[in-house]
Amino acid sequence: MEWLTTLFRAFAKPFQWWIVVGPWERGLRIRLGKVAADLAPGIHFRIPFLDRIHLQSIRLRSIADSNHTAASRDHHTVTVGIAIDYSIVNLGVLFNILSSPEATLRFRAAAAIAKFVGSKDRQDITAKVVEDAVNEEIRTFGCGLGEIRARVTAFSFARTFRLLMNDYSSGAGLYHGYDREPGQLNS
Repeated sequence: MEWLTTLFRAFAKPFQWWIVVGPWERGLRIRLGKVAADLAPGIHFRIPFLDRIHLQSIRLRSIADSNHTAASRDHHTVTVGIAIDYSIVNLGVLFNILSSPEATLRFRAAAAIAKFVGSKDRQDITAKVVEDAVNEEIRTFGCGLGEIRARVTAFSFARTFRLLMNDYSSGAGLYHGYDREPGQLNS
């Protein structure tokens, strides 16, 4: 009997004349392919088949992003992990400009880390100054987002080692010519 109720609700949903927006949400009503209105919390009427409603949570969100590696001006390797907090303040602007705010914020933060670290020597780089540089870059971002803040969650100077590996699976580099006579080419 529950399947019948589910089927009835699924069939009735497109004919529903109202939508309820929760206190932690904002809505965007699109009528006939044009933005008609931003929807605040409460009950709103919609015209079936003419209106599309997009609901979006506006609560504070966090993105954890780790292991951004960059080289300083004096060739020391820095690894930085960050967390980015943001909320949505204008749903219409966000939908018109961005497809993926999380990815965009990650890429902007990674670019800010690389730019800042690459322009400084090791003794000038600390977790606090990297955090300040990232915040300066992403706070001006806007695009319908608000309360944007980055925090450094991991920070280290790491030694890097370059490993030279042979591709044994394909047989390339397997012999290195050591089993051949001098002057003979690898084939």
